Order: sequence, then C-alpha cells, then structure tokens
Amino acid sequence: MSNRTIGIISHVDALKQRISAQIHVNKGSDGYGSLKIIHGS
Repeated sequence: MSNRTIGIISHVDALKQRISAQIHVNKGSDGYGSLKIIHGS
C-alpha cells in the first residue's frame, strides 16, 4: 500500500465554482482514514 497526498487549492473562488464535488477526509482513531465524496448540483 502506498501513501499518497492530494491537494486542492480550495480558497481560489474561480476553482471552487468549477468543482461540483466535495471530498471530506476523516482520520480514524486506528490511524486509517476514510473519505466521503459529496456531489453538488
């Protein structure tokens, strides 16, 4: 398993307007993370 980091510059308003989905990442107490993708309209 490889560790990967993905970055989005979310403070740029023009970029936020073009991306309709949000990715929420939560780190669990066991050290593993989970992510949830929320699709906008």
